[in-house]
Amino acid sequence: MNEYKTDFIVKNTLFFLLFVVLALIGITKHIMPKIYDYKAQLAENRHTELIYNQAKADFNAISAKTLAFIKTHHTSFDKLYNQTPEDSELLELLREYFASLTLKQVSQSMENDISKTRYHLMGYMHNNAQLQDFMQKINTLPYVIELSVPLKIQEDRASHTLKVSLYLDIFQSHYKPHALILQENLAYKKQQNP
Repeated sequence: MNEYKTDFIVKNTLFFLLFVVLALIGITKHIMPKIYDYKAQLAENRHTELIYNQAKADFNAISAKTLAFIKTHHTSFDKLYNQTPEDSELLELLREYFASLTLKQVSQSMENDISKTRYHLMGYMHNNAQLQDFMQKINTLPYVIELSVPLKIQEDRASHTLKVSLYLDIFQSHYKPHALILQENLAYKKQQNP
């Protein structure tokens, strides 16, 4: 009986040691690599989530700033996106301020989706107040017109008028927004007059 117990204890001890060795080999060869892969994937997912959350927060902040900028500068955008005046409309406007008017298109160019048409204007005015009224009128027009240098004013003593020579630059946007800007509703939209 004593021999039976010793044999039983030896077999159980050997079986236990074999079981522990096989369990350790199984854990280190099969389970531990999967645990390491899982931890690496979890760390990468957390890193990706942090980057995504930061990018989303930055995007939302930029979107809010963009919409606020558009809202603040809506009148400037309206002017830039309006159709430029036809030559006849421009001449009609200029005749309100100038006598013996000559208007000649000097150049037309396109840069960064903004077209620029330059005109050389020569005409006569009765006084400086008319020139100031003209400059103020330009700022109220529904499109972007800029007076460019050289601006020459000479007094014609014989007719008691001012001979004015200046350049007018008329700007218009031809910008077409990217699909993502349209998708996120960040594009400028012209307000309709009620």
